[in-house]
Amino acid sequence: MRVVIVDDEPLARRGLAARLAREEDVQILGEFGDGISALQHFQHERADVAFVDMEMPGMDGLELANNLVTGSSPPRIVFVTAHEHYAIDAFACDACDYLLKPVTGRRLTTTLERLRARMQPEDTRPQWLVYSEEGATHRVPVTEIRRIEAAGDYMVVHASDRTHVVRRAMKALLRELGPEFVRVHRSHAVSKRLVRGYASNPHGDGEVILDGDDRVRCSRTYRAAVVEILATTQSRS
Repeated sequence: MRVVIVDDEPLARRGLAARLAREEDVQILGEFGDGISALQHFQHERADVAFVDMEMPGMDGLELANNLVTGSSPPRIVFVTAHEHYAIDAFACDACDYLLKPVTGRRLTTTLERLRARMQPEDTRPQWLVYSEEGATHRVPVTEIRRIEAAGDYMVVHASDRTHVVRRAMKALLRELGPEFVRVHRSHAVSKRLVRGYASNPHGDGEVILDGDDRVRCSRTYRAAVVEILATTQSRS
């Protein structure tokens, strides 16, 4: 994964670069302190991902992203900012993710997993969830899975016709199912195609509203991913 970092804050650039350098499959092609320098770089060399700060002097992050996505081989955009209120604008230009400063290792790991999934060819994505129970092998069509709920060492997979209990860790199961599922809480994940809305509550957490009015708990940590889905859906309608 070839990445570029664009941020006018040197400490923020170095901090993000240090975290990314720990990943074996990540190659940092360059670090830039302004949007114009980054744009000039992309005129001569492509990258898979651009980590872009929102607020920069001159060309801000949103303007840079809008310029990049019109190119022949646009990078995937991940916005990095200290301000939550840019989220809707960010995902309206098809950003892959939205990281709030200071970026934690756990949150960056989630972003990298999402990027790896998006870069996976369509025809290699799984069609079935296969698991064993009491000596029998079961196959569940991935398109019928609505949501996943953690229950100790097991995952309760809620499909259209029935509930399946699978012995997997949440992280491993989501990696197996591919990018059509998104984690919304440490104990919950949902199918992206079924997300219809989000309801907040006074305590900071909220609920993801699925097609059919199912409601799934959503923690503040994963709210940006839900905003991305809703913004993408609105931009296509």
